[in-house]
Amino acid sequence: MADVYDASEIIDKALVTNKALPYYLHPPDTGYIPTPAGTFQSGDIAGTVYGWLDQDPARNRNTLWWIFYPGATGDYYYMPHHSGDFNIDVLQSQGAQTEADKNAAEQTWYEKILTQVLPVVAISVLGAALIRGYFSSKKN
Repeated sequence: MADVYDASEIIDKALVTNKALPYYLHPPDTGYIPTPAGTFQSGDIAGTVYGWLDQDPARNRNTLWWIFYPGATGDYYYMPHHSGDFNIDVLQSQGAQTEADKNAAEQTWYEKILTQVLPVVAISVLGAALIRGYFSSKKN
């Protein structure tokens, strides 16, 4: 399963590209299809995320678009997000947490016991019962 991040978790984090990706000075809108203003190469720091625009097919956005703090030109710029576009390891090194990480951190002590310890205990008890059953059947 792919790592899933809430977009708010990416604010103020630097995104590093995994492949050559275009950037735009304006996002798509209802009747507007933007043209690339340039391209970041694989391994480049695309920039620091300022915000995002949700997917909105009515506005010609079929995916989430990242908004980056102004670059050298002094303008905000935009990039669409697709799975695999950005380096997840770099995000994690900046403290970004997946939804699964956040859910695990929010578990109470007894939920952690139930999800982590209980399966091990259950397997051990079942294993012991099977072994005992095997040896008791050998006696007969």
